[in-house]
Amino acid sequence: MSPFRPLSKTVENYVFYVPPELNGERLDKALAQLCPDTSRNLIRRLIDIGAVRVDGKRIRVASRPVRATTRIDVTVQKALIREPPHFPLDIVHVGDGFIVVNKPAGQHVQGTAAGDVGTISRSVRDWIIAGGQSTRNAHIGVVHRLDSAASGIVIVATRAEVTAALSDQFRKHTVKREYLALVRAVPSTLGGAITSPLRKISGGRMAIADTRPWIEAHTDWVVDATYGHHNLSLLRVQLQTGRMHQIRVHLAHAIGPIVGDTKYGIDSSGLLALHAASLTLNLPDSNRTRTFVAPPPVGFFDPSLIPLIRSDHHCDV
Repeated sequence: MSPFRPLSKTVENYVFYVPPELNGERLDKALAQLCPDTSRNLIRRLIDIGAVRVDGKRIRVASRPVRATTRIDVTVQKALIREPPHFPLDIVHVGDGFIVVNKPAGQHVQGTAAGDVGTISRSVRDWIIAGGQSTRNAHIGVVHRLDSAASGIVIVATRAEVTAALSDQFRKHTVKREYLALVRAVPSTLGGAITSPLRKISGGRMAIADTRPWIEAHTDWVVDATYGHHNLSLLRVQLQTGRMHQIRVHLAHAIGPIVGDTKYGIDSSGLLALHAASLTLNLPDSNRTRTFVAPPPVGFFDPSLIPLIRSDHHCDV
């Protein structure tokens, strides 16, 4: 078996099956024997950043024994090994069995196959362990998503029963979520609803669906401020459903693209001007309704800091 080569490609995937003679061996030692030309330091590093999965489950403990016929997946991503991302954990509130944080733009909520280092879930886990509240097997329940390019409020459960209770609220759409979005358009009305159905397309993208099968989606919006001389508007957006990239696709289709949206907009670079400003739900520890808020990043409202690109988008909603 050839050694792991983290510098040869952006991402490389490896699959191993544990032979009978390695039954009960430590994970790091088993990988060292399955790939003898790879250093033990690199193997341990891959385990530490969450790039190793055993039978589909991410394992971060090098001493974990493996069993014969077990499948081991290893994903090697150059950037994570050379410069693992680091984001300070901006804690908004700590509750009984959950934590609310203000996620910065660029941070993932959950890990990918290449690892979970630098993610919200990993940061919360490390915070729990550092505080002596749990062991390395701390429960982390991710109950909703926020695009990595967006910023704002994220709630994470730290006990299984709280994960179930919060997930039920999101599934029943009883959670109120309000976002701020800066779009390249000046709407002709002060608000409206976008109910165009969506569909998944290639490249991890969504699109407006014209024919079935489709995914129902509902986005409400109101104008908070306009910058007519720049053809920009600040919108307050509420989700009635929570589809992948829903706000970005709906606004680009019905009003105008979000500033900095390189996937659905006209910008080729820049930070996405989409911020999850507030989250309202029933607290599992008290059954009281509570709203959590987080301020947008510095400069979010200042059009002078935004690269100006001509746009002909106008809204007739």
